[in-house]
Amino acid sequence: MGQGGKITRFGGGISDAGKERGERIEVPVKDLIWNASWQRHGEEELAAAGVLIRSMVREWNWALCGAVKCARIDGLLYPFDGSTRVRGAIARGDIETMPCDVWDMTHREAAELFSEQIRVRNLHAYNLYKAGVAAQKPHYLRLDEIVRRYGYTVSKGAGKKAFRAITTLRDLLALNAVRAERAFMIAASICDGETIPNRLLQAIFSYETHMGQLSGPEQDKLSVLGRIGLERALNQKKLECGKMSADVAGQAILDILNKNRSTRRRTWKR
Repeated sequence: MGQGGKITRFGGGISDAGKERGERIEVPVKDLIWNASWQRHGEEELAAAGVLIRSMVREWNWALCGAVKCARIDGLLYPFDGSTRVRGAIARGDIETMPCDVWDMTHREAAELFSEQIRVRNLHAYNLYKAGVAAQKPHYLRLDEIVRRYGYTVSKGAGKKAFRAITTLRDLLALNAVRAERAFMIAASICDGETIPNRLLQAIFSYETHMGQLSGPEQDKLSVLGRIGLERALNQKKLECGKMSADVAGQAILDILNKNRSTRRRTWKR
């Protein structure tokens, strides 16, 4: 193990990267960068964490912000845990540096650790939901009510009618509760008890934000395509645009609705 926690091997399962302490340094926020192949970035992260970022802009609290965890790859620093905090600091404009724990590793190792912390965070989201319901927190009670109303149950595991996109629905409810419930209702009808992908929720929410409510026939058209067909369309749109964001997901819905429509093709409203 060399300076900064140099990784000398990559085993099966979770990478050996990070199993020893990293190097704690203060890093200018402008020097923390993103790799689109494995990090959430740009519009996608802002859409997913916008509520939290806005609260950071309003009221920053250092006591709630631990060190950002970074991969040092060819001398450049890529956050794999704490990127929302970095976005918040950048949005504020008055925070020049942030404490970072840094490890030397490859892009493959960083991507694996990034995926693992997302998995752990999703489990944490379930625990927050359970605690929020027990404490009668209004936003978690509303989330629980909506999920149950349309035949699903909030869960930390897979299975029939198990709903796991807790953070996505919570954040959409904070942006517009009525529109978020419509997005869930439509997605639940399409998925028919199968897992509701978070991107599908974001896609419907974004479409109705920009284009207005989906009509009955439009919802029927999406239902015919089904969850798997919609996921393929979202993936195809991501490949075309080189990224996935809330707007890109919404535009994928528009492309589906415009397909085979010879007249009155609609265009995306910004």
